[in-house]
Amino acid sequence: MKTDEYLFRYDRGTFWIASYKIGDGLLNRLLFGYLMVSENLFTFRANHRTDAQTESKGFLQDLVVPSKKFIDLVNAVNTSLRIFPLWFCPIKNVNPERRKIFSLGDADINYINVGVYGDPRIQPYATVERNREMESLLTKLGGKKVLYGCSYYTREEFAELYDMKTYDTLRNKYIPNADIPTIYDKVIRHDVPVLCVD
Repeated sequence: MKTDEYLFRYDRGTFWIASYKIGDGLLNRLLFGYLMVSENLFTFRANHRTDAQTESKGFLQDLVVPSKKFIDLVNAVNTSLRIFPLWFCPIKNVNPERRKIFSLGDADINYINVGVYGDPRIQPYATVERNREMESLLTKLGGKKVLYGCSYYTREEFAELYDMKTYDTLRNKYIPNADIPTIYDKVIRHDVPVLCVD
């Protein structure tokens, strides 16, 4: 399979994520569905929206919580963001010791990934404050953010959630004195001003 075919094999899912912009319904899918393939949407985003604009207007996160706390998270998203639809994906935590740095925690607990993708319907929307709210709630509920999205954890919070002692040990062993950013520096946004959208 070619790389581009592999990367864009789930195009209809991308249409689903974009549906909050053009409306979801049979007519829209019939009229615009063929345009809503990943390649087109990524190109459009690259040409028309910067990361700062995306962050200031949208909330694009995967939030993982223990299944027993799932309803609490969904209620909080509804109250503070009002983004619909949400994406739910059950996760079985297999061999957490093998994945210690980014493990979800106890192997006996099942988790649910709640995908929250869209523009909040509650305005004004303050990017950093709303993200920090969700990060604090996730920590209280025993969950974590998936690290592809923007995160605003302090260095101490991040170290506690993602076992940075083990990460630092491995980093020092395999790339000592390397002049490359740490995982914290790669995923945490330090440069985003607090923006509100009216």
